[in-house]
Amino acid sequence: MKRTISILLTILMSMSVFCVNAITFTDVDLSTEQGKAIQALANAGILNGNGDGTFLPNAPIKRAELCKIINLIFGYTAKDEVGFSDVTSDKWYYNQVLIAKKAGYIKGYEDGTFRGENYVTREQACVILARTAKLTDNGKVSAVTIADEVAAWALPSVRLVIAHGYMSLEEGNTFRATENITRGEFSETNVDFVKPSGGSISGGSISGGSSGGHNGGSNSGSNSGSNSGSNSGSNGSDNGGEPAPSTYTITFETNGAEETIQSQTIAANGKATKPATPRKRGGYVFKNWYTDEGLTAVYDFNTQVTASFTLYAGWDAIDLETVNDEMIYHLEKASAALVEGKYSFAVGDQRNIIIYVETCINDAISQQNDWVIDEAFIMEEYGQENGEIDKASDLYHGLTEYALTAFHQQVSLLNDACQGSIAWLFNKFGLL
Repeated sequence: MKRTISILLTILMSMSVFCVNAITFTDVDLSTEQGKAIQALANAGILNGNGDGTFLPNAPIKRAELCKIINLIFGYTAKDEVGFSDVTSDKWYYNQVLIAKKAGYIKGYEDGTFRGENYVTREQACVILARTAKLTDNGKVSAVTIADEVAAWALPSVRLVIAHGYMSLEEGNTFRATENITRGEFSETNVDFVKPSGGSISGGSISGGSSGGHNGGSNSGSNSGSNSGSNSGSNGSDNGGEPAPSTYTITFETNGAEETIQSQTIAANGKATKPATPRKRGGYVFKNWYTDEGLTAVYDFNTQVTASFTLYAGWDAIDLETVNDEMIYHLEKASAALVEGKYSFAVGDQRNIIIYVETCINDAISQQNDWVIDEAFIMEEYGQENGEIDKASDLYHGLTEYALTAFHQQVSLLNDACQGSIAWLFNKFGLL
């Protein structure tokens, strides 16, 4: 991507009379192109971060935040006289949206709304960049071939942006057009347009999902307050006056879970399906699905989906030794009793039942430092079709009345040998 000249200009600018105090972010890698772009925008006074030293480069960017950044980068200051029905004067971004509308890169929705709290997709960002940068065919557009889906209304802009080198195709010529563009990606895409002088960069900033403060340069309006709204899944899209897409993609970031959760393709205004509860090794219990990387807003799966977005898994750390103490106590006592006691059962189905149970118990004991060993874990691990519990149950229910009586007598003796732990386990999990 074309970065060197613009980043050099920005660094020089930060030393000039227009400079602001440089900010560095603890979660931004300055050895990468994206990290350098974020730092350049921070040096220009356009990005402020979260106030805790972080920037959250992988978090999505909201439409209102995008307007403020674009206005500052391109120096837009003139305001439209007519705004949007959902952008009232008490919104921190009221003036920024009027400026964006006047500049012509934001069109809004057919119902007259702007939906400033909604996230921006990668293809929407391309449409806006093509407008603001006034991109034209450089002779390379025809060579751009995109393998995955891009909306028809966005395709010309996406190809222009790629042809000019502001964004790139990924492995297999994919682009992920309907996924939300991240704060880091958006910074990298637009850093080339930061100007070396002028009021467009001397004030105002975007800060880690809470964009507020004053609007610098020649924009005399003062918008105070914070962007505290959360993405509820109704993520809007400014589609250049074209109809909204008919489907959207929801991806799931499990934050270290054992399994990967497949993305869902949802019809417009449909509802996402809540995935099976994920599991995370090492002492974590799943908490909820959140709409933001900071895990502050719980997602409501009854919400209608109007844009693509990512959901993030939240986890609670727990002390496994304490949580598992009672369960492991009974499992270990039962295991010790079964070592010799299983041979007192008649050869065949009766003994095989006990062998399946023993296998289940010993395996659960071996995983006590990784998982909460409870009813849910036991049934998930061993209660599925052809699992140890399923096999033992099938054999148990197939015993004749005579064999069943003999089996219960032996189980009773084993239970006495381990001071009731086998009965405790059988009763708790319904093993038989």
